[in-house]
Amino acid sequence: MDITLPIESLLTIVVDSIGVVLAILLGILLIIGKNASKRSARLLGILLLVCGLTLANDMLLTTGISNRFPSLYFIPINFSLAIGPLFYFFVRSKFALTSDWKKFDFLHFVLPGIQFLVYLGIGFSSPGFKSYIREDSGFPLYLDIESLLIPFLLMLYALLTRNLLAKHKNVAYFWSKDLLKWMFSFSKGLLLLSLVEVLSLVVSVYSEDFGFVSTFSIFRSLFFTGFVYWVVLNGFKQHFVTYVYASRPELLDDAVTPLESEYLLDEIRNLMVTEKLFLNPDLNLNLLAAYMGKTEKKTARIIVSGTGSNFSTFINNFRVEEFKKRIEQGDHFYMSLISIAYSCGFDSKSNFTRIFKQITGEAAIDYAGQYHGSDRK
Repeated sequence: MDITLPIESLLTIVVDSIGVVLAILLGILLIIGKNASKRSARLLGILLLVCGLTLANDMLLTTGISNRFPSLYFIPINFSLAIGPLFYFFVRSKFALTSDWKKFDFLHFVLPGIQFLVYLGIGFSSPGFKSYIREDSGFPLYLDIESLLIPFLLMLYALLTRNLLAKHKNVAYFWSKDLLKWMFSFSKGLLLLSLVEVLSLVVSVYSEDFGFVSTFSIFRSLFFTGFVYWVVLNGFKQHFVTYVYASRPELLDDAVTPLESEYLLDEIRNLMVTEKLFLNPDLNLNLLAAYMGKTEKKTARIIVSGTGSNFSTFINNFRVEEFKKRIEQGDHFYMSLISIAYSCGFDSKSNFTRIFKQITGEAAIDYAGQYHGSDRK
């Protein structure tokens, strides 16, 4: 069998293969890494895996490899319909008040699920059956429908995401501004990707110049590759939370004097009051130190020497006070206690329950019970 490929196909294979490997490895890293307990990290990891596998499938089709090796027809690595929904849920996980799935969220993944089952059912069949499916059955109609759905879903979820982000644009604290900017850029990328997919459909249907169709197909593949590379880059930043949540200033190596320590502690408290940094569930000592331009050790020393508490206790006190304030305002009349807790920066129900009782000496439900309708402020 002749497996000679034109130079442009070989270059596409090299570029795409690097993108596939990077996306899959980073996706696995985010899913099983130190931040894997956070749903947003897992969702981004799954999104990277999906992008990597879909890019691999696109590479096989664009370069003609699957045409030369029938066993590679329709292998179950095409998840193009899942990219939009996964990105939308990743964004929502960053701004949602709770980590719970809503009742009908599964509907977003019906079409991606059907796509996966179709390819799974065909992918491990014999080459002869695959050839029959491809040429002599109604399967080409399915492929046409899928080709129409890809740009439609990309555009739909890009717009849904931008609408969600717009609601938070004016209330984003410093820790989310870089992330917010990236998410808006990502949604623009999805819109551009959907436009390229539409142009690809138009070219394949109306152009009779095979050379032009082939060239545009390679352009489309490389555009998607560039998109995956860009997602990988920002996924790498997401793994190292300091670099995605804040534009990190240069670290200062000067020693902290008692007077400066007092000044910096006042600055930290002011940030908590005005910027409400504690609402960020991912806030840690590393992130705060980076924002202050100090090392973790110096930042921890400032907090301990000035308050007598460690970083976690210092931050959780602000979160508890915010929770109490919202209860006094009557938020618990239309929100569950755990929803309020999540919106105050707590990352789990168990942590909130334990910390609230540890700091206040009473259970959160008992505290909320003191504020009835007549006492609402």
